[in-house]
Amino acid sequence: MQTDFAQAALDGAYATLGAKDCIYQPPAGTAVTGLTLMLARAEIRTGFEREVIEANAIQIKVRASELTPAKGGEFTIGEETFEIVADPERTDRLRLEWTCQVVEA
Repeated sequence: MQTDFAQAALDGAYATLGAKDCIYQPPAGTAVTGLTLMLARAEIRTGFEREVIEANAIQIKVRASELTPAKGGEFTIGEETFEIVADPERTDRLRLEWTCQVVEA
């Protein structure tokens, strides 16, 4: 029952919070169309003593009910393509969503 409510809330978030339509191309196999994902970009700044490292991080989140992504797969949103560079993780407590670390391809 709790999972049903959580899934409904997640679906509502994807419907209203800037989710984007995309195509997913797995490392091997047929492309999957009609997916919706959440794209987040962040600047990471870290330092040690006098050294400062700046990097851009891009995460894509996709509902587990739609897809099981894999490292090496690619998401295409319009003209942009993003490659999954690490094993996707399901970090939410109910495991309803995959989080993928990606880079622009």
